Amino acid sequence: MKQTLTALLGDAAVHSLAELGDRAPHLRPYLPEHALLVTPPTPAEGAAVVACAQREGWRVLPIGAGTKLNWLGNTPKADIFLRTTAWHKLIDHAAADMTVTTQVGIPFQQLQRRLAAAGQWIAADPLFRETATLGGCLATQSNGTLRQRYGSWRDQLLGVKFIRSDGQIVKAGGRVVKNVAGYDLMKLLIGSYGTLGILTEVTLRVYPLPDAVQIWQLQGEVTALAGGLAAILGSSLAPARCVLRLEATGRLLLELEFHTLREVLVLARWAIA
Repeated sequence: MKQTLTALLGDAAVHSLAELGDRAPHLRPYLPEHALLVTPPTPAEGAAVVACAQREGWRVLPIGAGTKLNWLGNTPKADIFLRTTAWHKLIDHAAADMTVTTQVGIPFQQLQRRLAAAGQWIAADPLFRETATLGGCLATQSNGTLRQRYGSWRDQLLGVKFIRSDGQIVKAGGRVVKNVAGYDLMKLLIGSYGTLGILTEVTLRVYPLPDAVQIWQLQGEVTALAGGLAAILGSSLAPARCVLRLEATGRLLLELEFHTLREVLVLARWAIA
């Protein structure tokens, strides 16, 4: 298996568990002894690996940075761990159209920083956002509690390219908000953990960075928190997210985050007080 894959990709892209050494320690607990960690330099070479694996009957598990491998439970039964981290090119940021097209191996927070230079962002707050790849966030449907205001990945996704099980690269959707009607294959891929196809490229809608972000914390009994929340929802404010936390002390904490204009926050605070 290793000889075949090395012929396809070169020595630098194919590693056995023994060859990893101190590299990628977070992956080692999940790699079976016989498995290979494969990092194709391009999506086309990734597709060639998948096509080869289908012919040979090898099991492939796609991963990004591997930050959520423990979500799979036991050690995955795979022969090839196909890592997408080399696919990190930002293809097109159409700021005027409020869309971005990028390969999926780009770290999520790195993409956010590049969008912020144009005053825009992706309205999501996934776990491990400094290290997790965009593709990993999509494949595991990890986008955090901001989905209460902006929707989930399925609502923000406009187009995809992905590798089928036969090694063909296909696409669905497009690069504009208004698109051709038809079966929404993209939503099927999001949250599928790579079992239905390996994402290579995506187009997402982006949003303007909010003028002001402010977090309010309310403490107290359930009835008091419910009353405070009702007062806020009856005001001119609409929380971007609302999280109820039970702290180790047994105290309830209601955390509200607002994305709006600074003047609105000042007036709302005065009105509620």
